[in-house]
Amino acid sequence: MTCAYMKLNHFHLAVQACDEIIRLTDLSAESFFRRSQARTYNLRSTYSDFNLAEADIKTALEKKPEEKKYQNHLEILRKRKEEKLEEDKKFVEKMVEYAKRSLELKKQKEIAMNATLLETPREIKIMRLIKKKYADCMEFFRDTDDNKQVLLTVNEFNKFSKTSYQKMMKYYKFNPSNLEPQLLKVLPEEIRELLKDEAIVQEINNLKVKEALMLFGEGFINFDLFKYATELIFKEEKKKKKALEKKQKEMTRAKDKNPSVSYTKMAIYGFLVSIVIYVAWNWVMHKFFWGDKDENMFGRKPGF
Repeated sequence: MTCAYMKLNHFHLAVQACDEIIRLTDLSAESFFRRSQARTYNLRSTYSDFNLAEADIKTALEKKPEEKKYQNHLEILRKRKEEKLEEDKKFVEKMVEYAKRSLELKKQKEIAMNATLLETPREIKIMRLIKKKYADCMEFFRDTDDNKQVLLTVNEFNKFSKTSYQKMMKYYKFNPSNLEPQLLKVLPEEIRELLKDEAIVQEINNLKVKEALMLFGEGFINFDLFKYATELIFKEEKKKKKALEKKQKEMTRAKDKNPSVSYTKMAIYGFLVSIVIYVAWNWVMHKFFWGDKDENMFGRKPGF
């Protein structure tokens, strides 16, 4: 079962299956080896996952020190970890330098910094939907025991993931504020200091989205799945737009039906304005027309 999950690229399920076997019996060196493999070959694995994978393969070697495939896997794991560390280091340095140059250019041109996009871009939604469709297809063919189609789907998904999806997501998911300690440790001091600058971090978050979207359409993409995903996303956006317009209309109608708040405010404002006018009018009349307070409006004193 574990091998089947890994062939389908369901590495998290493979880890869960190994967890259950190890929970029931910790005597199986093979289960530790398979769990280490699942974490090693998973493209989403973090440095913490690599550390867990190394602990697993060392446990397997303790149980079977002479097993050649376990020894080979430990070397493969360490090599993949080093490659990932070097690749991520270069990526972070590139993004920081890119952000630094971009900020300098904006200052020269007096261009204001834009806020990071909060709404998930349409292109990212499409790629995620394509990925989900591949997973659904693999599950369907596996349930129907169509191994030939399972293999074809897995191979096509691997091609899509490595040439299109992973490249986009590497930029889009990059979080300069939450780098793993092992990666931070190998970064130059200058880069670590720049990552503490909020302006640099903000600019990286702007640039990473732009870079991800620029990669959209590159690499391998199945046209039928692309068409399916695009149509579905457009339908969802259209549905959301209609729902928003409906809600706005309902709010407008409710406001028209219950204008008491507006009328009350207008009445209060009108009353206050009337008092001000009345006081001002009395002051003007007294100052320029009534004169002495003992004279009436005709200039005569009372009693005459």
